[in-house]
Amino acid sequence: MSCASERGLAATGSYRGGWWRLSVSALLLALIWCVVLPALSRRPGVRQRIEFLEGRGINPSAKFFTEQEAGWRNAAEVERRVRQHPEAFWGLPWSG
Repeated sequence: MSCASERGLAATGSYRGGWWRLSVSALLLALIWCVVLPALSRRPGVRQRIEFLEGRGINPSAKFFTEQEAGWRNAAEVERRVRQHPEAFWGLPWSG
């Protein structure tokens, strides 16, 4: 047994319109991801920035801090400084 609102959507064809919009959105997203972004990465300014980051050990394609080797080095440095100078980190949860 279906409710009246579901019968109304099926009768008006709104389900098809939703699938059409979803398909167009997925196609646009794929186009941007697979064509536009790679083309942008080949532009001189963007290429220079990528090389700059890679030269410093930063992966420009990483999405999370934990994917960065440099991030782990920085976290270790912060922990070391907190242990050395806990008074500088007044009451932060990890300052002990």
